[in-house]
Amino acid sequence: MTGDLLYQRELARRHQREVQQGLGAPIISETLRDQRLVAVGNRIYYSSKWKTFHDFLWYYPGYVFGDEWVKAEMAKPERERHPVFQLRQRVGAFLQSHQKGTGEINSAPMNGDVETFFRLAYHLYLVNHNCRLPEDVLKRLRDKNLYHGAAHEIYVTATFLKAGFKVTYENERDSTRSHCEFTAEHKATGKKFSVEAKARTVETTRMRDRLTEALLKKADHPLIAWIAINAPAANSQAGMDVLKDAMKELRDREARAVAEGQALQPAYVIVSNNPHLFAGDSTDYVSSLFADGFKIPDFKIGQRFYSTREMRLTREKHRAMYDLLSSIRTHAQIPTTFDGEDPDLAFRSGPPRMEIGQMYEVPDEGRMVTATLEDATVNAPEKTVYGIYRTVEGRRIIVTNPLTDAEMAAYARHPDTFFRVIKRDTGQKMRDPLDFYDFSRPVYGKTPKEKLLEFMEGASDIEHLKTLSQSELADIYCERLADSVYRQEQLAREAILSGNERPL
Repeated sequence: MTGDLLYQRELARRHQREVQQGLGAPIISETLRDQRLVAVGNRIYYSSKWKTFHDFLWYYPGYVFGDEWVKAEMAKPERERHPVFQLRQRVGAFLQSHQKGTGEINSAPMNGDVETFFRLAYHLYLVNHNCRLPEDVLKRLRDKNLYHGAAHEIYVTATFLKAGFKVTYENERDSTRSHCEFTAEHKATGKKFSVEAKARTVETTRMRDRLTEALLKKADHPLIAWIAINAPAANSQAGMDVLKDAMKELRDREARAVAEGQALQPAYVIVSNNPHLFAGDSTDYVSSLFADGFKIPDFKIGQRFYSTREMRLTREKHRAMYDLLSSIRTHAQIPTTFDGEDPDLAFRSGPPRMEIGQMYEVPDEGRMVTATLEDATVNAPEKTVYGIYRTVEGRRIIVTNPLTDAEMAAYARHPDTFFRVIKRDTGQKMRDPLDFYDFSRPVYGKTPKEKLLEFMEGASDIEHLKTLSQSELADIYCERLADSVYRQEQLAREAILSGNERPL
């Protein structure tokens, strides 16, 4: 294996791990004899029972809450025990009912209780692994009357950590002023934000009341207010209805503040709803989230842009928030493996997976030959891989291979790294012109300036374009390319709606 291929493998491994685990500190774990070791911050935990990361998470809240707390809860009548203690008992009984007794790794549906418990465990792990949970937050977490608010705060902190922010907790012991929960520093830009987390605890508490409380906090940096609605939502439509109501409350509160001249500070507002908290043993729930600007005019849902350039410059202005929201979409799942391997490939039996650069025995004109896989493409509808191989004689052949259901599931999760090197998914859906700009910019970022000017020869501002650097020119070319593609798509949609579309 060449040094370049090893380098490509390492890039793919790191990329897939980050897709699973986020941009904070990676999971640090090794096996020693029959023991699985896991590092969390400066502490080491170990067990022979941990085959998956979920196995470790099952035990982790007990380590955080402490043996004395666990013993004290066990001594209480069942109804008086802490919500987390009761939750773990219900989840334990559910998981036990899905054990097959074969010694193999089993899977089970993710109902509301299971998701609530494992997400709490994962968030506790992320905070302690990246920055350490403050004692006052842990104290509130142990108090069943304050638990839900503290759990929301930990969820918010963990989300920033997964997005690669550096988190520094505020000094809550300073009683001379109000404090936000923590300061989040966006590593890419160095910009800092004061983050305040508020959770609606009862149905009679209005979202805008929690928002007002957050906006009145003393913030040393631009404020991010994260409000948890905490409302049931059994399907996508119910989730959308909850968010629409919250958006109306937010906009009404902003309009009133502006009209009355209220001294409420501008803020990025994130509103989330995690109905798994109320789902119990049901799997019918849909989580949802939106972000909007309170007194920030160019960070609004439904904002209209008139060019890709305007979209790009707005994104650059609010880059930290765009990166945070991108991470929320990308890093939504709890990792199953410790090393970033796909679970459907890590725990399967059968023939070895296909890896670019690896040698295989493949059919060629009725005989088996040794050949190196140079490139490959998945045809998802056919559940087939089309591989380009180079034989030891130097000939190139195309060989097809069927994919199992497990391999298809792994490909769906990680199409870019399915073959152990990074192959950008050219079939990805472009949601808006900015996606097309992002897709084309790496390509034209390497195109010589002279060639870009050739491409733009007929532009009315060609003389001005000649004065720009290659990077500036690549930006403009990709922006105009995205604008052109978007206009063509819009015209095509309008033609279809009007019934005037032309056959190809």
